Amino acid sequence: MKHLKLYLLTCSVAILLAFIVVYSIPKEYAAQVKVANEYVSYNMRVGERDIASWMNFKTNTVSSIEDMNTYCQILSTTSFAEMMALVMVPHYRQTYSDYLIEHHHHAWWESEKDIIQIIQDNIQYDFSQKYSTLLIQVTDQDPVVAAQMADSVRVKLHEEIAKQKKMFALNELNHSSKLWIDGKKRYERAKKIYDDFVDTHEDISVKSILAEEEYLENEKNKAYDIYNKASIQYYRDKALYRQQPLFFSTLSNASVPTKPVSPNAMGYLFAFVIIAIVFTKWWIAGKDSTAESLRFKISDSFSPWVITIAIWVGLLILFQLQKGVLYPLGNRFYTCLALWIPIFVASSIVTFITLPKSSTPKHTTTAAPINANLLVFNILYTISMVITPLYLYQIMKFVMMFDVENLLYNIRMFAVFGDTNYGFLNYSLVINQALLLVALWLYPRIPRWQLITVFLANILSCFAIMEKGGILLMFLSTMFVLFEKGHIKMRSIAIVSAVIVVFFFFMNLARTDQTDTEGTEMSFIDFFAIYVLSPPVAFERVTRDLSSQFGSHTFEVVYMLLNKFGIGHFELNSKLQEFVWVPLPTNVYTIFQPFYQDFGYKGVAFFAFIYGSASGWIYRMFRNGSAMGHCLYTYFVYILLMQFYQENIMLSLVFFVQLVFFLFLMTQNRITLSFQSHLRDYAVTKSKEPEKQLSDS
Repeated sequence: MKHLKLYLLTCSVAILLAFIVVYSIPKEYAAQVKVANEYVSYNMRVGERDIASWMNFKTNTVSSIEDMNTYCQILSTTSFAEMMALVMVPHYRQTYSDYLIEHHHHAWWESEKDIIQIIQDNIQYDFSQKYSTLLIQVTDQDPVVAAQMADSVRVKLHEEIAKQKKMFALNELNHSSKLWIDGKKRYERAKKIYDDFVDTHEDISVKSILAEEEYLENEKNKAYDIYNKASIQYYRDKALYRQQPLFFSTLSNASVPTKPVSPNAMGYLFAFVIIAIVFTKWWIAGKDSTAESLRFKISDSFSPWVITIAIWVGLLILFQLQKGVLYPLGNRFYTCLALWIPIFVASSIVTFITLPKSSTPKHTTTAAPINANLLVFNILYTISMVITPLYLYQIMKFVMMFDVENLLYNIRMFAVFGDTNYGFLNYSLVINQALLLVALWLYPRIPRWQLITVFLANILSCFAIMEKGGILLMFLSTMFVLFEKGHIKMRSIAIVSAVIVVFFFFMNLARTDQTDTEGTEMSFIDFFAIYVLSPPVAFERVTRDLSSQFGSHTFEVVYMLLNKFGIGHFELNSKLQEFVWVPLPTNVYTIFQPFYQDFGYKGVAFFAFIYGSASGWIYRMFRNGSAMGHCLYTYFVYILLMQFYQENIMLSLVFFVQLVFFLFLMTQNRITLSFQSHLRDYAVTKSKEPEKQLSDS
């Protein structure tokens, strides 16, 4: 390697700096308490039948103090941190705030934090909507204090919920008491009027008197019904106010941790080495090449920096127009955005400038058909034409066993939860998408019918799993290639985009359960809000991962492979992410989600640098006319345009590696199966054999 010594030097310095940083950060220990929601409401035990109480519990649980979302909101409030500041720490015989003032240390580069802010940072939680469990974690530099405060948080949380519930119960009791008193007065008044009328009218043969008596009797009965219901509600609320309910059950108590959770030496080492390698590459590339003018590059509509800025600015503008359909955005999203955009843009531009440029003019490197390997392309094309219908057939054979009315919904559910291990047939989607990316740039070197069949194969693959992402890739890739080749303008892309959005709306309606849609039909505004505007709002509901596993979400695919090959036993997250309500249901959380969950704001900043550097490098390959760069950057256009929606590289790392592999095979001209040159060499060798024998003799 030409610059091996330089890379070794910079990596050594990076490793040294990483260890300095790690040893400068005080160790922190984490103690955890796990609680579960009480599914059976205590309302069942007081004045209601089981069914009525259960229905009341199910319909009101979202807004109730008994809901675990409310628990999370209580834990994150400043008032709760102020309560915890007054809790006594038995090990030190002083309040928690005094303990932090005397014993809390911070790294030399960090500024002094407010005590309440330290307490809020120390208390973290992870709520599972699916299992209704809440994991509470308290970190501290003393493991004993961490365990003690974790138990204290659980106790204080229960006390605060009980206090709030007591206040609500008192308000309900006062309200029902007023209704009971008013109902009693109304009934006594109606009864007195009726009794007086009956006593003074002995002749009941007159129709008008009979009608008046019947009317007064009905009024008395109505008043009694109201009084009776108010009485039941009053005594029920009185009983609820007096009892001490259990709001959650403790599944696991806190124990004294033995290993620190912070700082993570592996994370800092990995980050510093990667940054050192990238900076070294920038320095070498900038030294060996002439810097390129950015006058025409900055305004390039599909450059990574323009796409990133346009996507996030456009999203913020749309939020100003949505008029309260969703909850407002919070500080966490804006902080991540303030880190992501500058770091991504700067790293992508610097990478693009420093890497050497091609001497070929721009119009001949990006608009012309690529020079791909037609033999490999046709082999994969033939494989695709065989396995795609077979894969669809295997899925339809299973799904058709169920209700045909919900066919599309069943296909989607089977793709998410079913066993779709069909061996080599599972490669149909990745092969079809790789063929699509190559075919778009290869045309017109391939016939039109072949390009059309590649599109049809991709549509069948998307239908087999009812996935909108594949159709969106087809659309965005086609628009990008047509734009780069000069066949369409931005106006055409905007019009077709509107048509695609409407198509996705009807596709989403088609794949919902038709037997359970009464009163829950989704409007177009709801659809647009869920799939375009909801991810940033949902990101505000994301909590830090409390697992001790390094990068549990970011490197989920790596851990899955390690488990598969028996190298270790690691936790794996659910394939389908949990839904949150914003207030519409959604389970996508922008590109920031895995990085923030695992590493916080530092992770968002680091992966902005990685994403920006990788995008700038692939964009340079594209502008230099590389066939691999053409196809790979076309896929990255899709990734960058969808960064407001979810992360699509690290969370689908196996798929991405497979895609790159197939693209590499189809864009390498040296891979051939031609025997012509070998036969010619063999004939020449044979013709020289008699001369060799003659000379030997």
